[in-house]
Order: sequence, then C-alpha cells, then structure tokens
Amino acid sequence: MLKSANLYVENPQTECQCHDGYNGHLCENDLCLKLNCQHNGTCQRLPLGQAKCLCIEQWYGNECQYDVNECLINETNLCLNNGTCLNYPGGYTCQCQENYLGRNCERKHICLEHSPCFNHGQCRADGEHYYCECSSNFTGTKNRTKFSRNELFICYLGLHCEFPTCESVPCQHNGTCTPDSDRGFLCNCTGTGREREINYFFPKILYVNIQ
Repeated sequence: MLKSANLYVENPQTECQCHDGYNGHLCENDLCLKLNCQHNGTCQRLPLGQAKCLCIEQWYGNECQYDVNECLINETNLCLNNGTCLNYPGGYTCQCQENYLGRNCERKHICLEHSPCFNHGQCRADGEHYYCECSSNFTGTKNRTKFSRNELFICYLGLHCEFPTCESVPCQHNGTCTPDSDRGFLCNCTGTGREREINYFFPKILYVNIQ
C-alpha cells in the first residue's frame, strides 16, 4: 500500500504506453500483423492502438481489396480521340481509333499527320511503323519496309510508291518495257533508233526526314 498525507492506494498497477500501431496490456498486439494489405498496399501505424492500409491508386478498401474502375470515376474520358476505355483489375487500357497511338490515344500516327506515300499510295499503320500500299502503276521493291516516325533514313525511289511500273507505259519510241524488281522497270530500246540512250529508269536517291 502506498501512503501519503492525504492518499491511500491499494495494489498500485502500471500501464504501458504503446507505440503507434500496437495495443494490449503489454503492447503485445501488432495491429499491422492483423491487417492483410493486398495489392502492394502498406500498413500505416496510427496513435491510440490503430492501424490502416495505405492503398496504391488502383485499389481501395480496408485491405485494398477492391479495384478502382478508372474508366468510371473520371469525369472526362481517359482515352482521347474517341478511344474506348477498358478497365481491368489494377489498371486500364485504351482501345484507340485507327491511326492513334499512346497509352491514352494521344499521339497521331504518321499516316494521319502527313502520308509519306506518293502517287496515291495508301499509308498503312503497322503499330508504331507504317508501310506504303502502292497502286498498280507504281511499285518499289521495298515498299513494304517498315519505318518509325522519328527515323532519319535514306531510301530509293520506290519505298514510297515512286517507282513507275510497266502499267504506266513509261518507255518511249516503242521501246519494250520489262518489269524489274530493283528499278521498277527496264526499257529495251533495241530497234527504236535510240539504242545509245539510257534504256532504263534509274532511281534517284531521296533523303526523307520524318518528324
């Protein structure tokens, strides 16, 4: 028994002051061990014997067990240029319209910005790359070669549908046109009186800088 001039206390007891996130008579209970913070959530110890889960932005709930539907909670469409937002557990993806790229469909494909194909050739997107689909009057041995939008490259006429074909009737003075895989066509000038002239279409070199 403790005695003082005015106070008598029988059976004095001690009480533990616990650190944040612990409770119990001897602070033996670690509350973070009782929480199952899922999906990379972390336990935060709080005063007065409390603890809670801190969730990453894609999850919510007492134990971060619920997926955040980004496609629904945003007032504006996350996917630009009429892209379609598709939610999945832990994130979202954008299904972009043709010729748009990027996580949120924010980038225009080079085929949409300025077509690199000549002579009415059609620019076809192939992911980040493209190729030129030529009309019957133009061709090129490398017209299906892929290029990305930021490349600086050297190409021969034909990469972008610049090789005329025999369908365009390129040979003059009744010369005979023969398809050629490297140049587009060859002109046989035999018997035309023009035998000494260059008898094929020689491609120039074209430097193209795609910005």
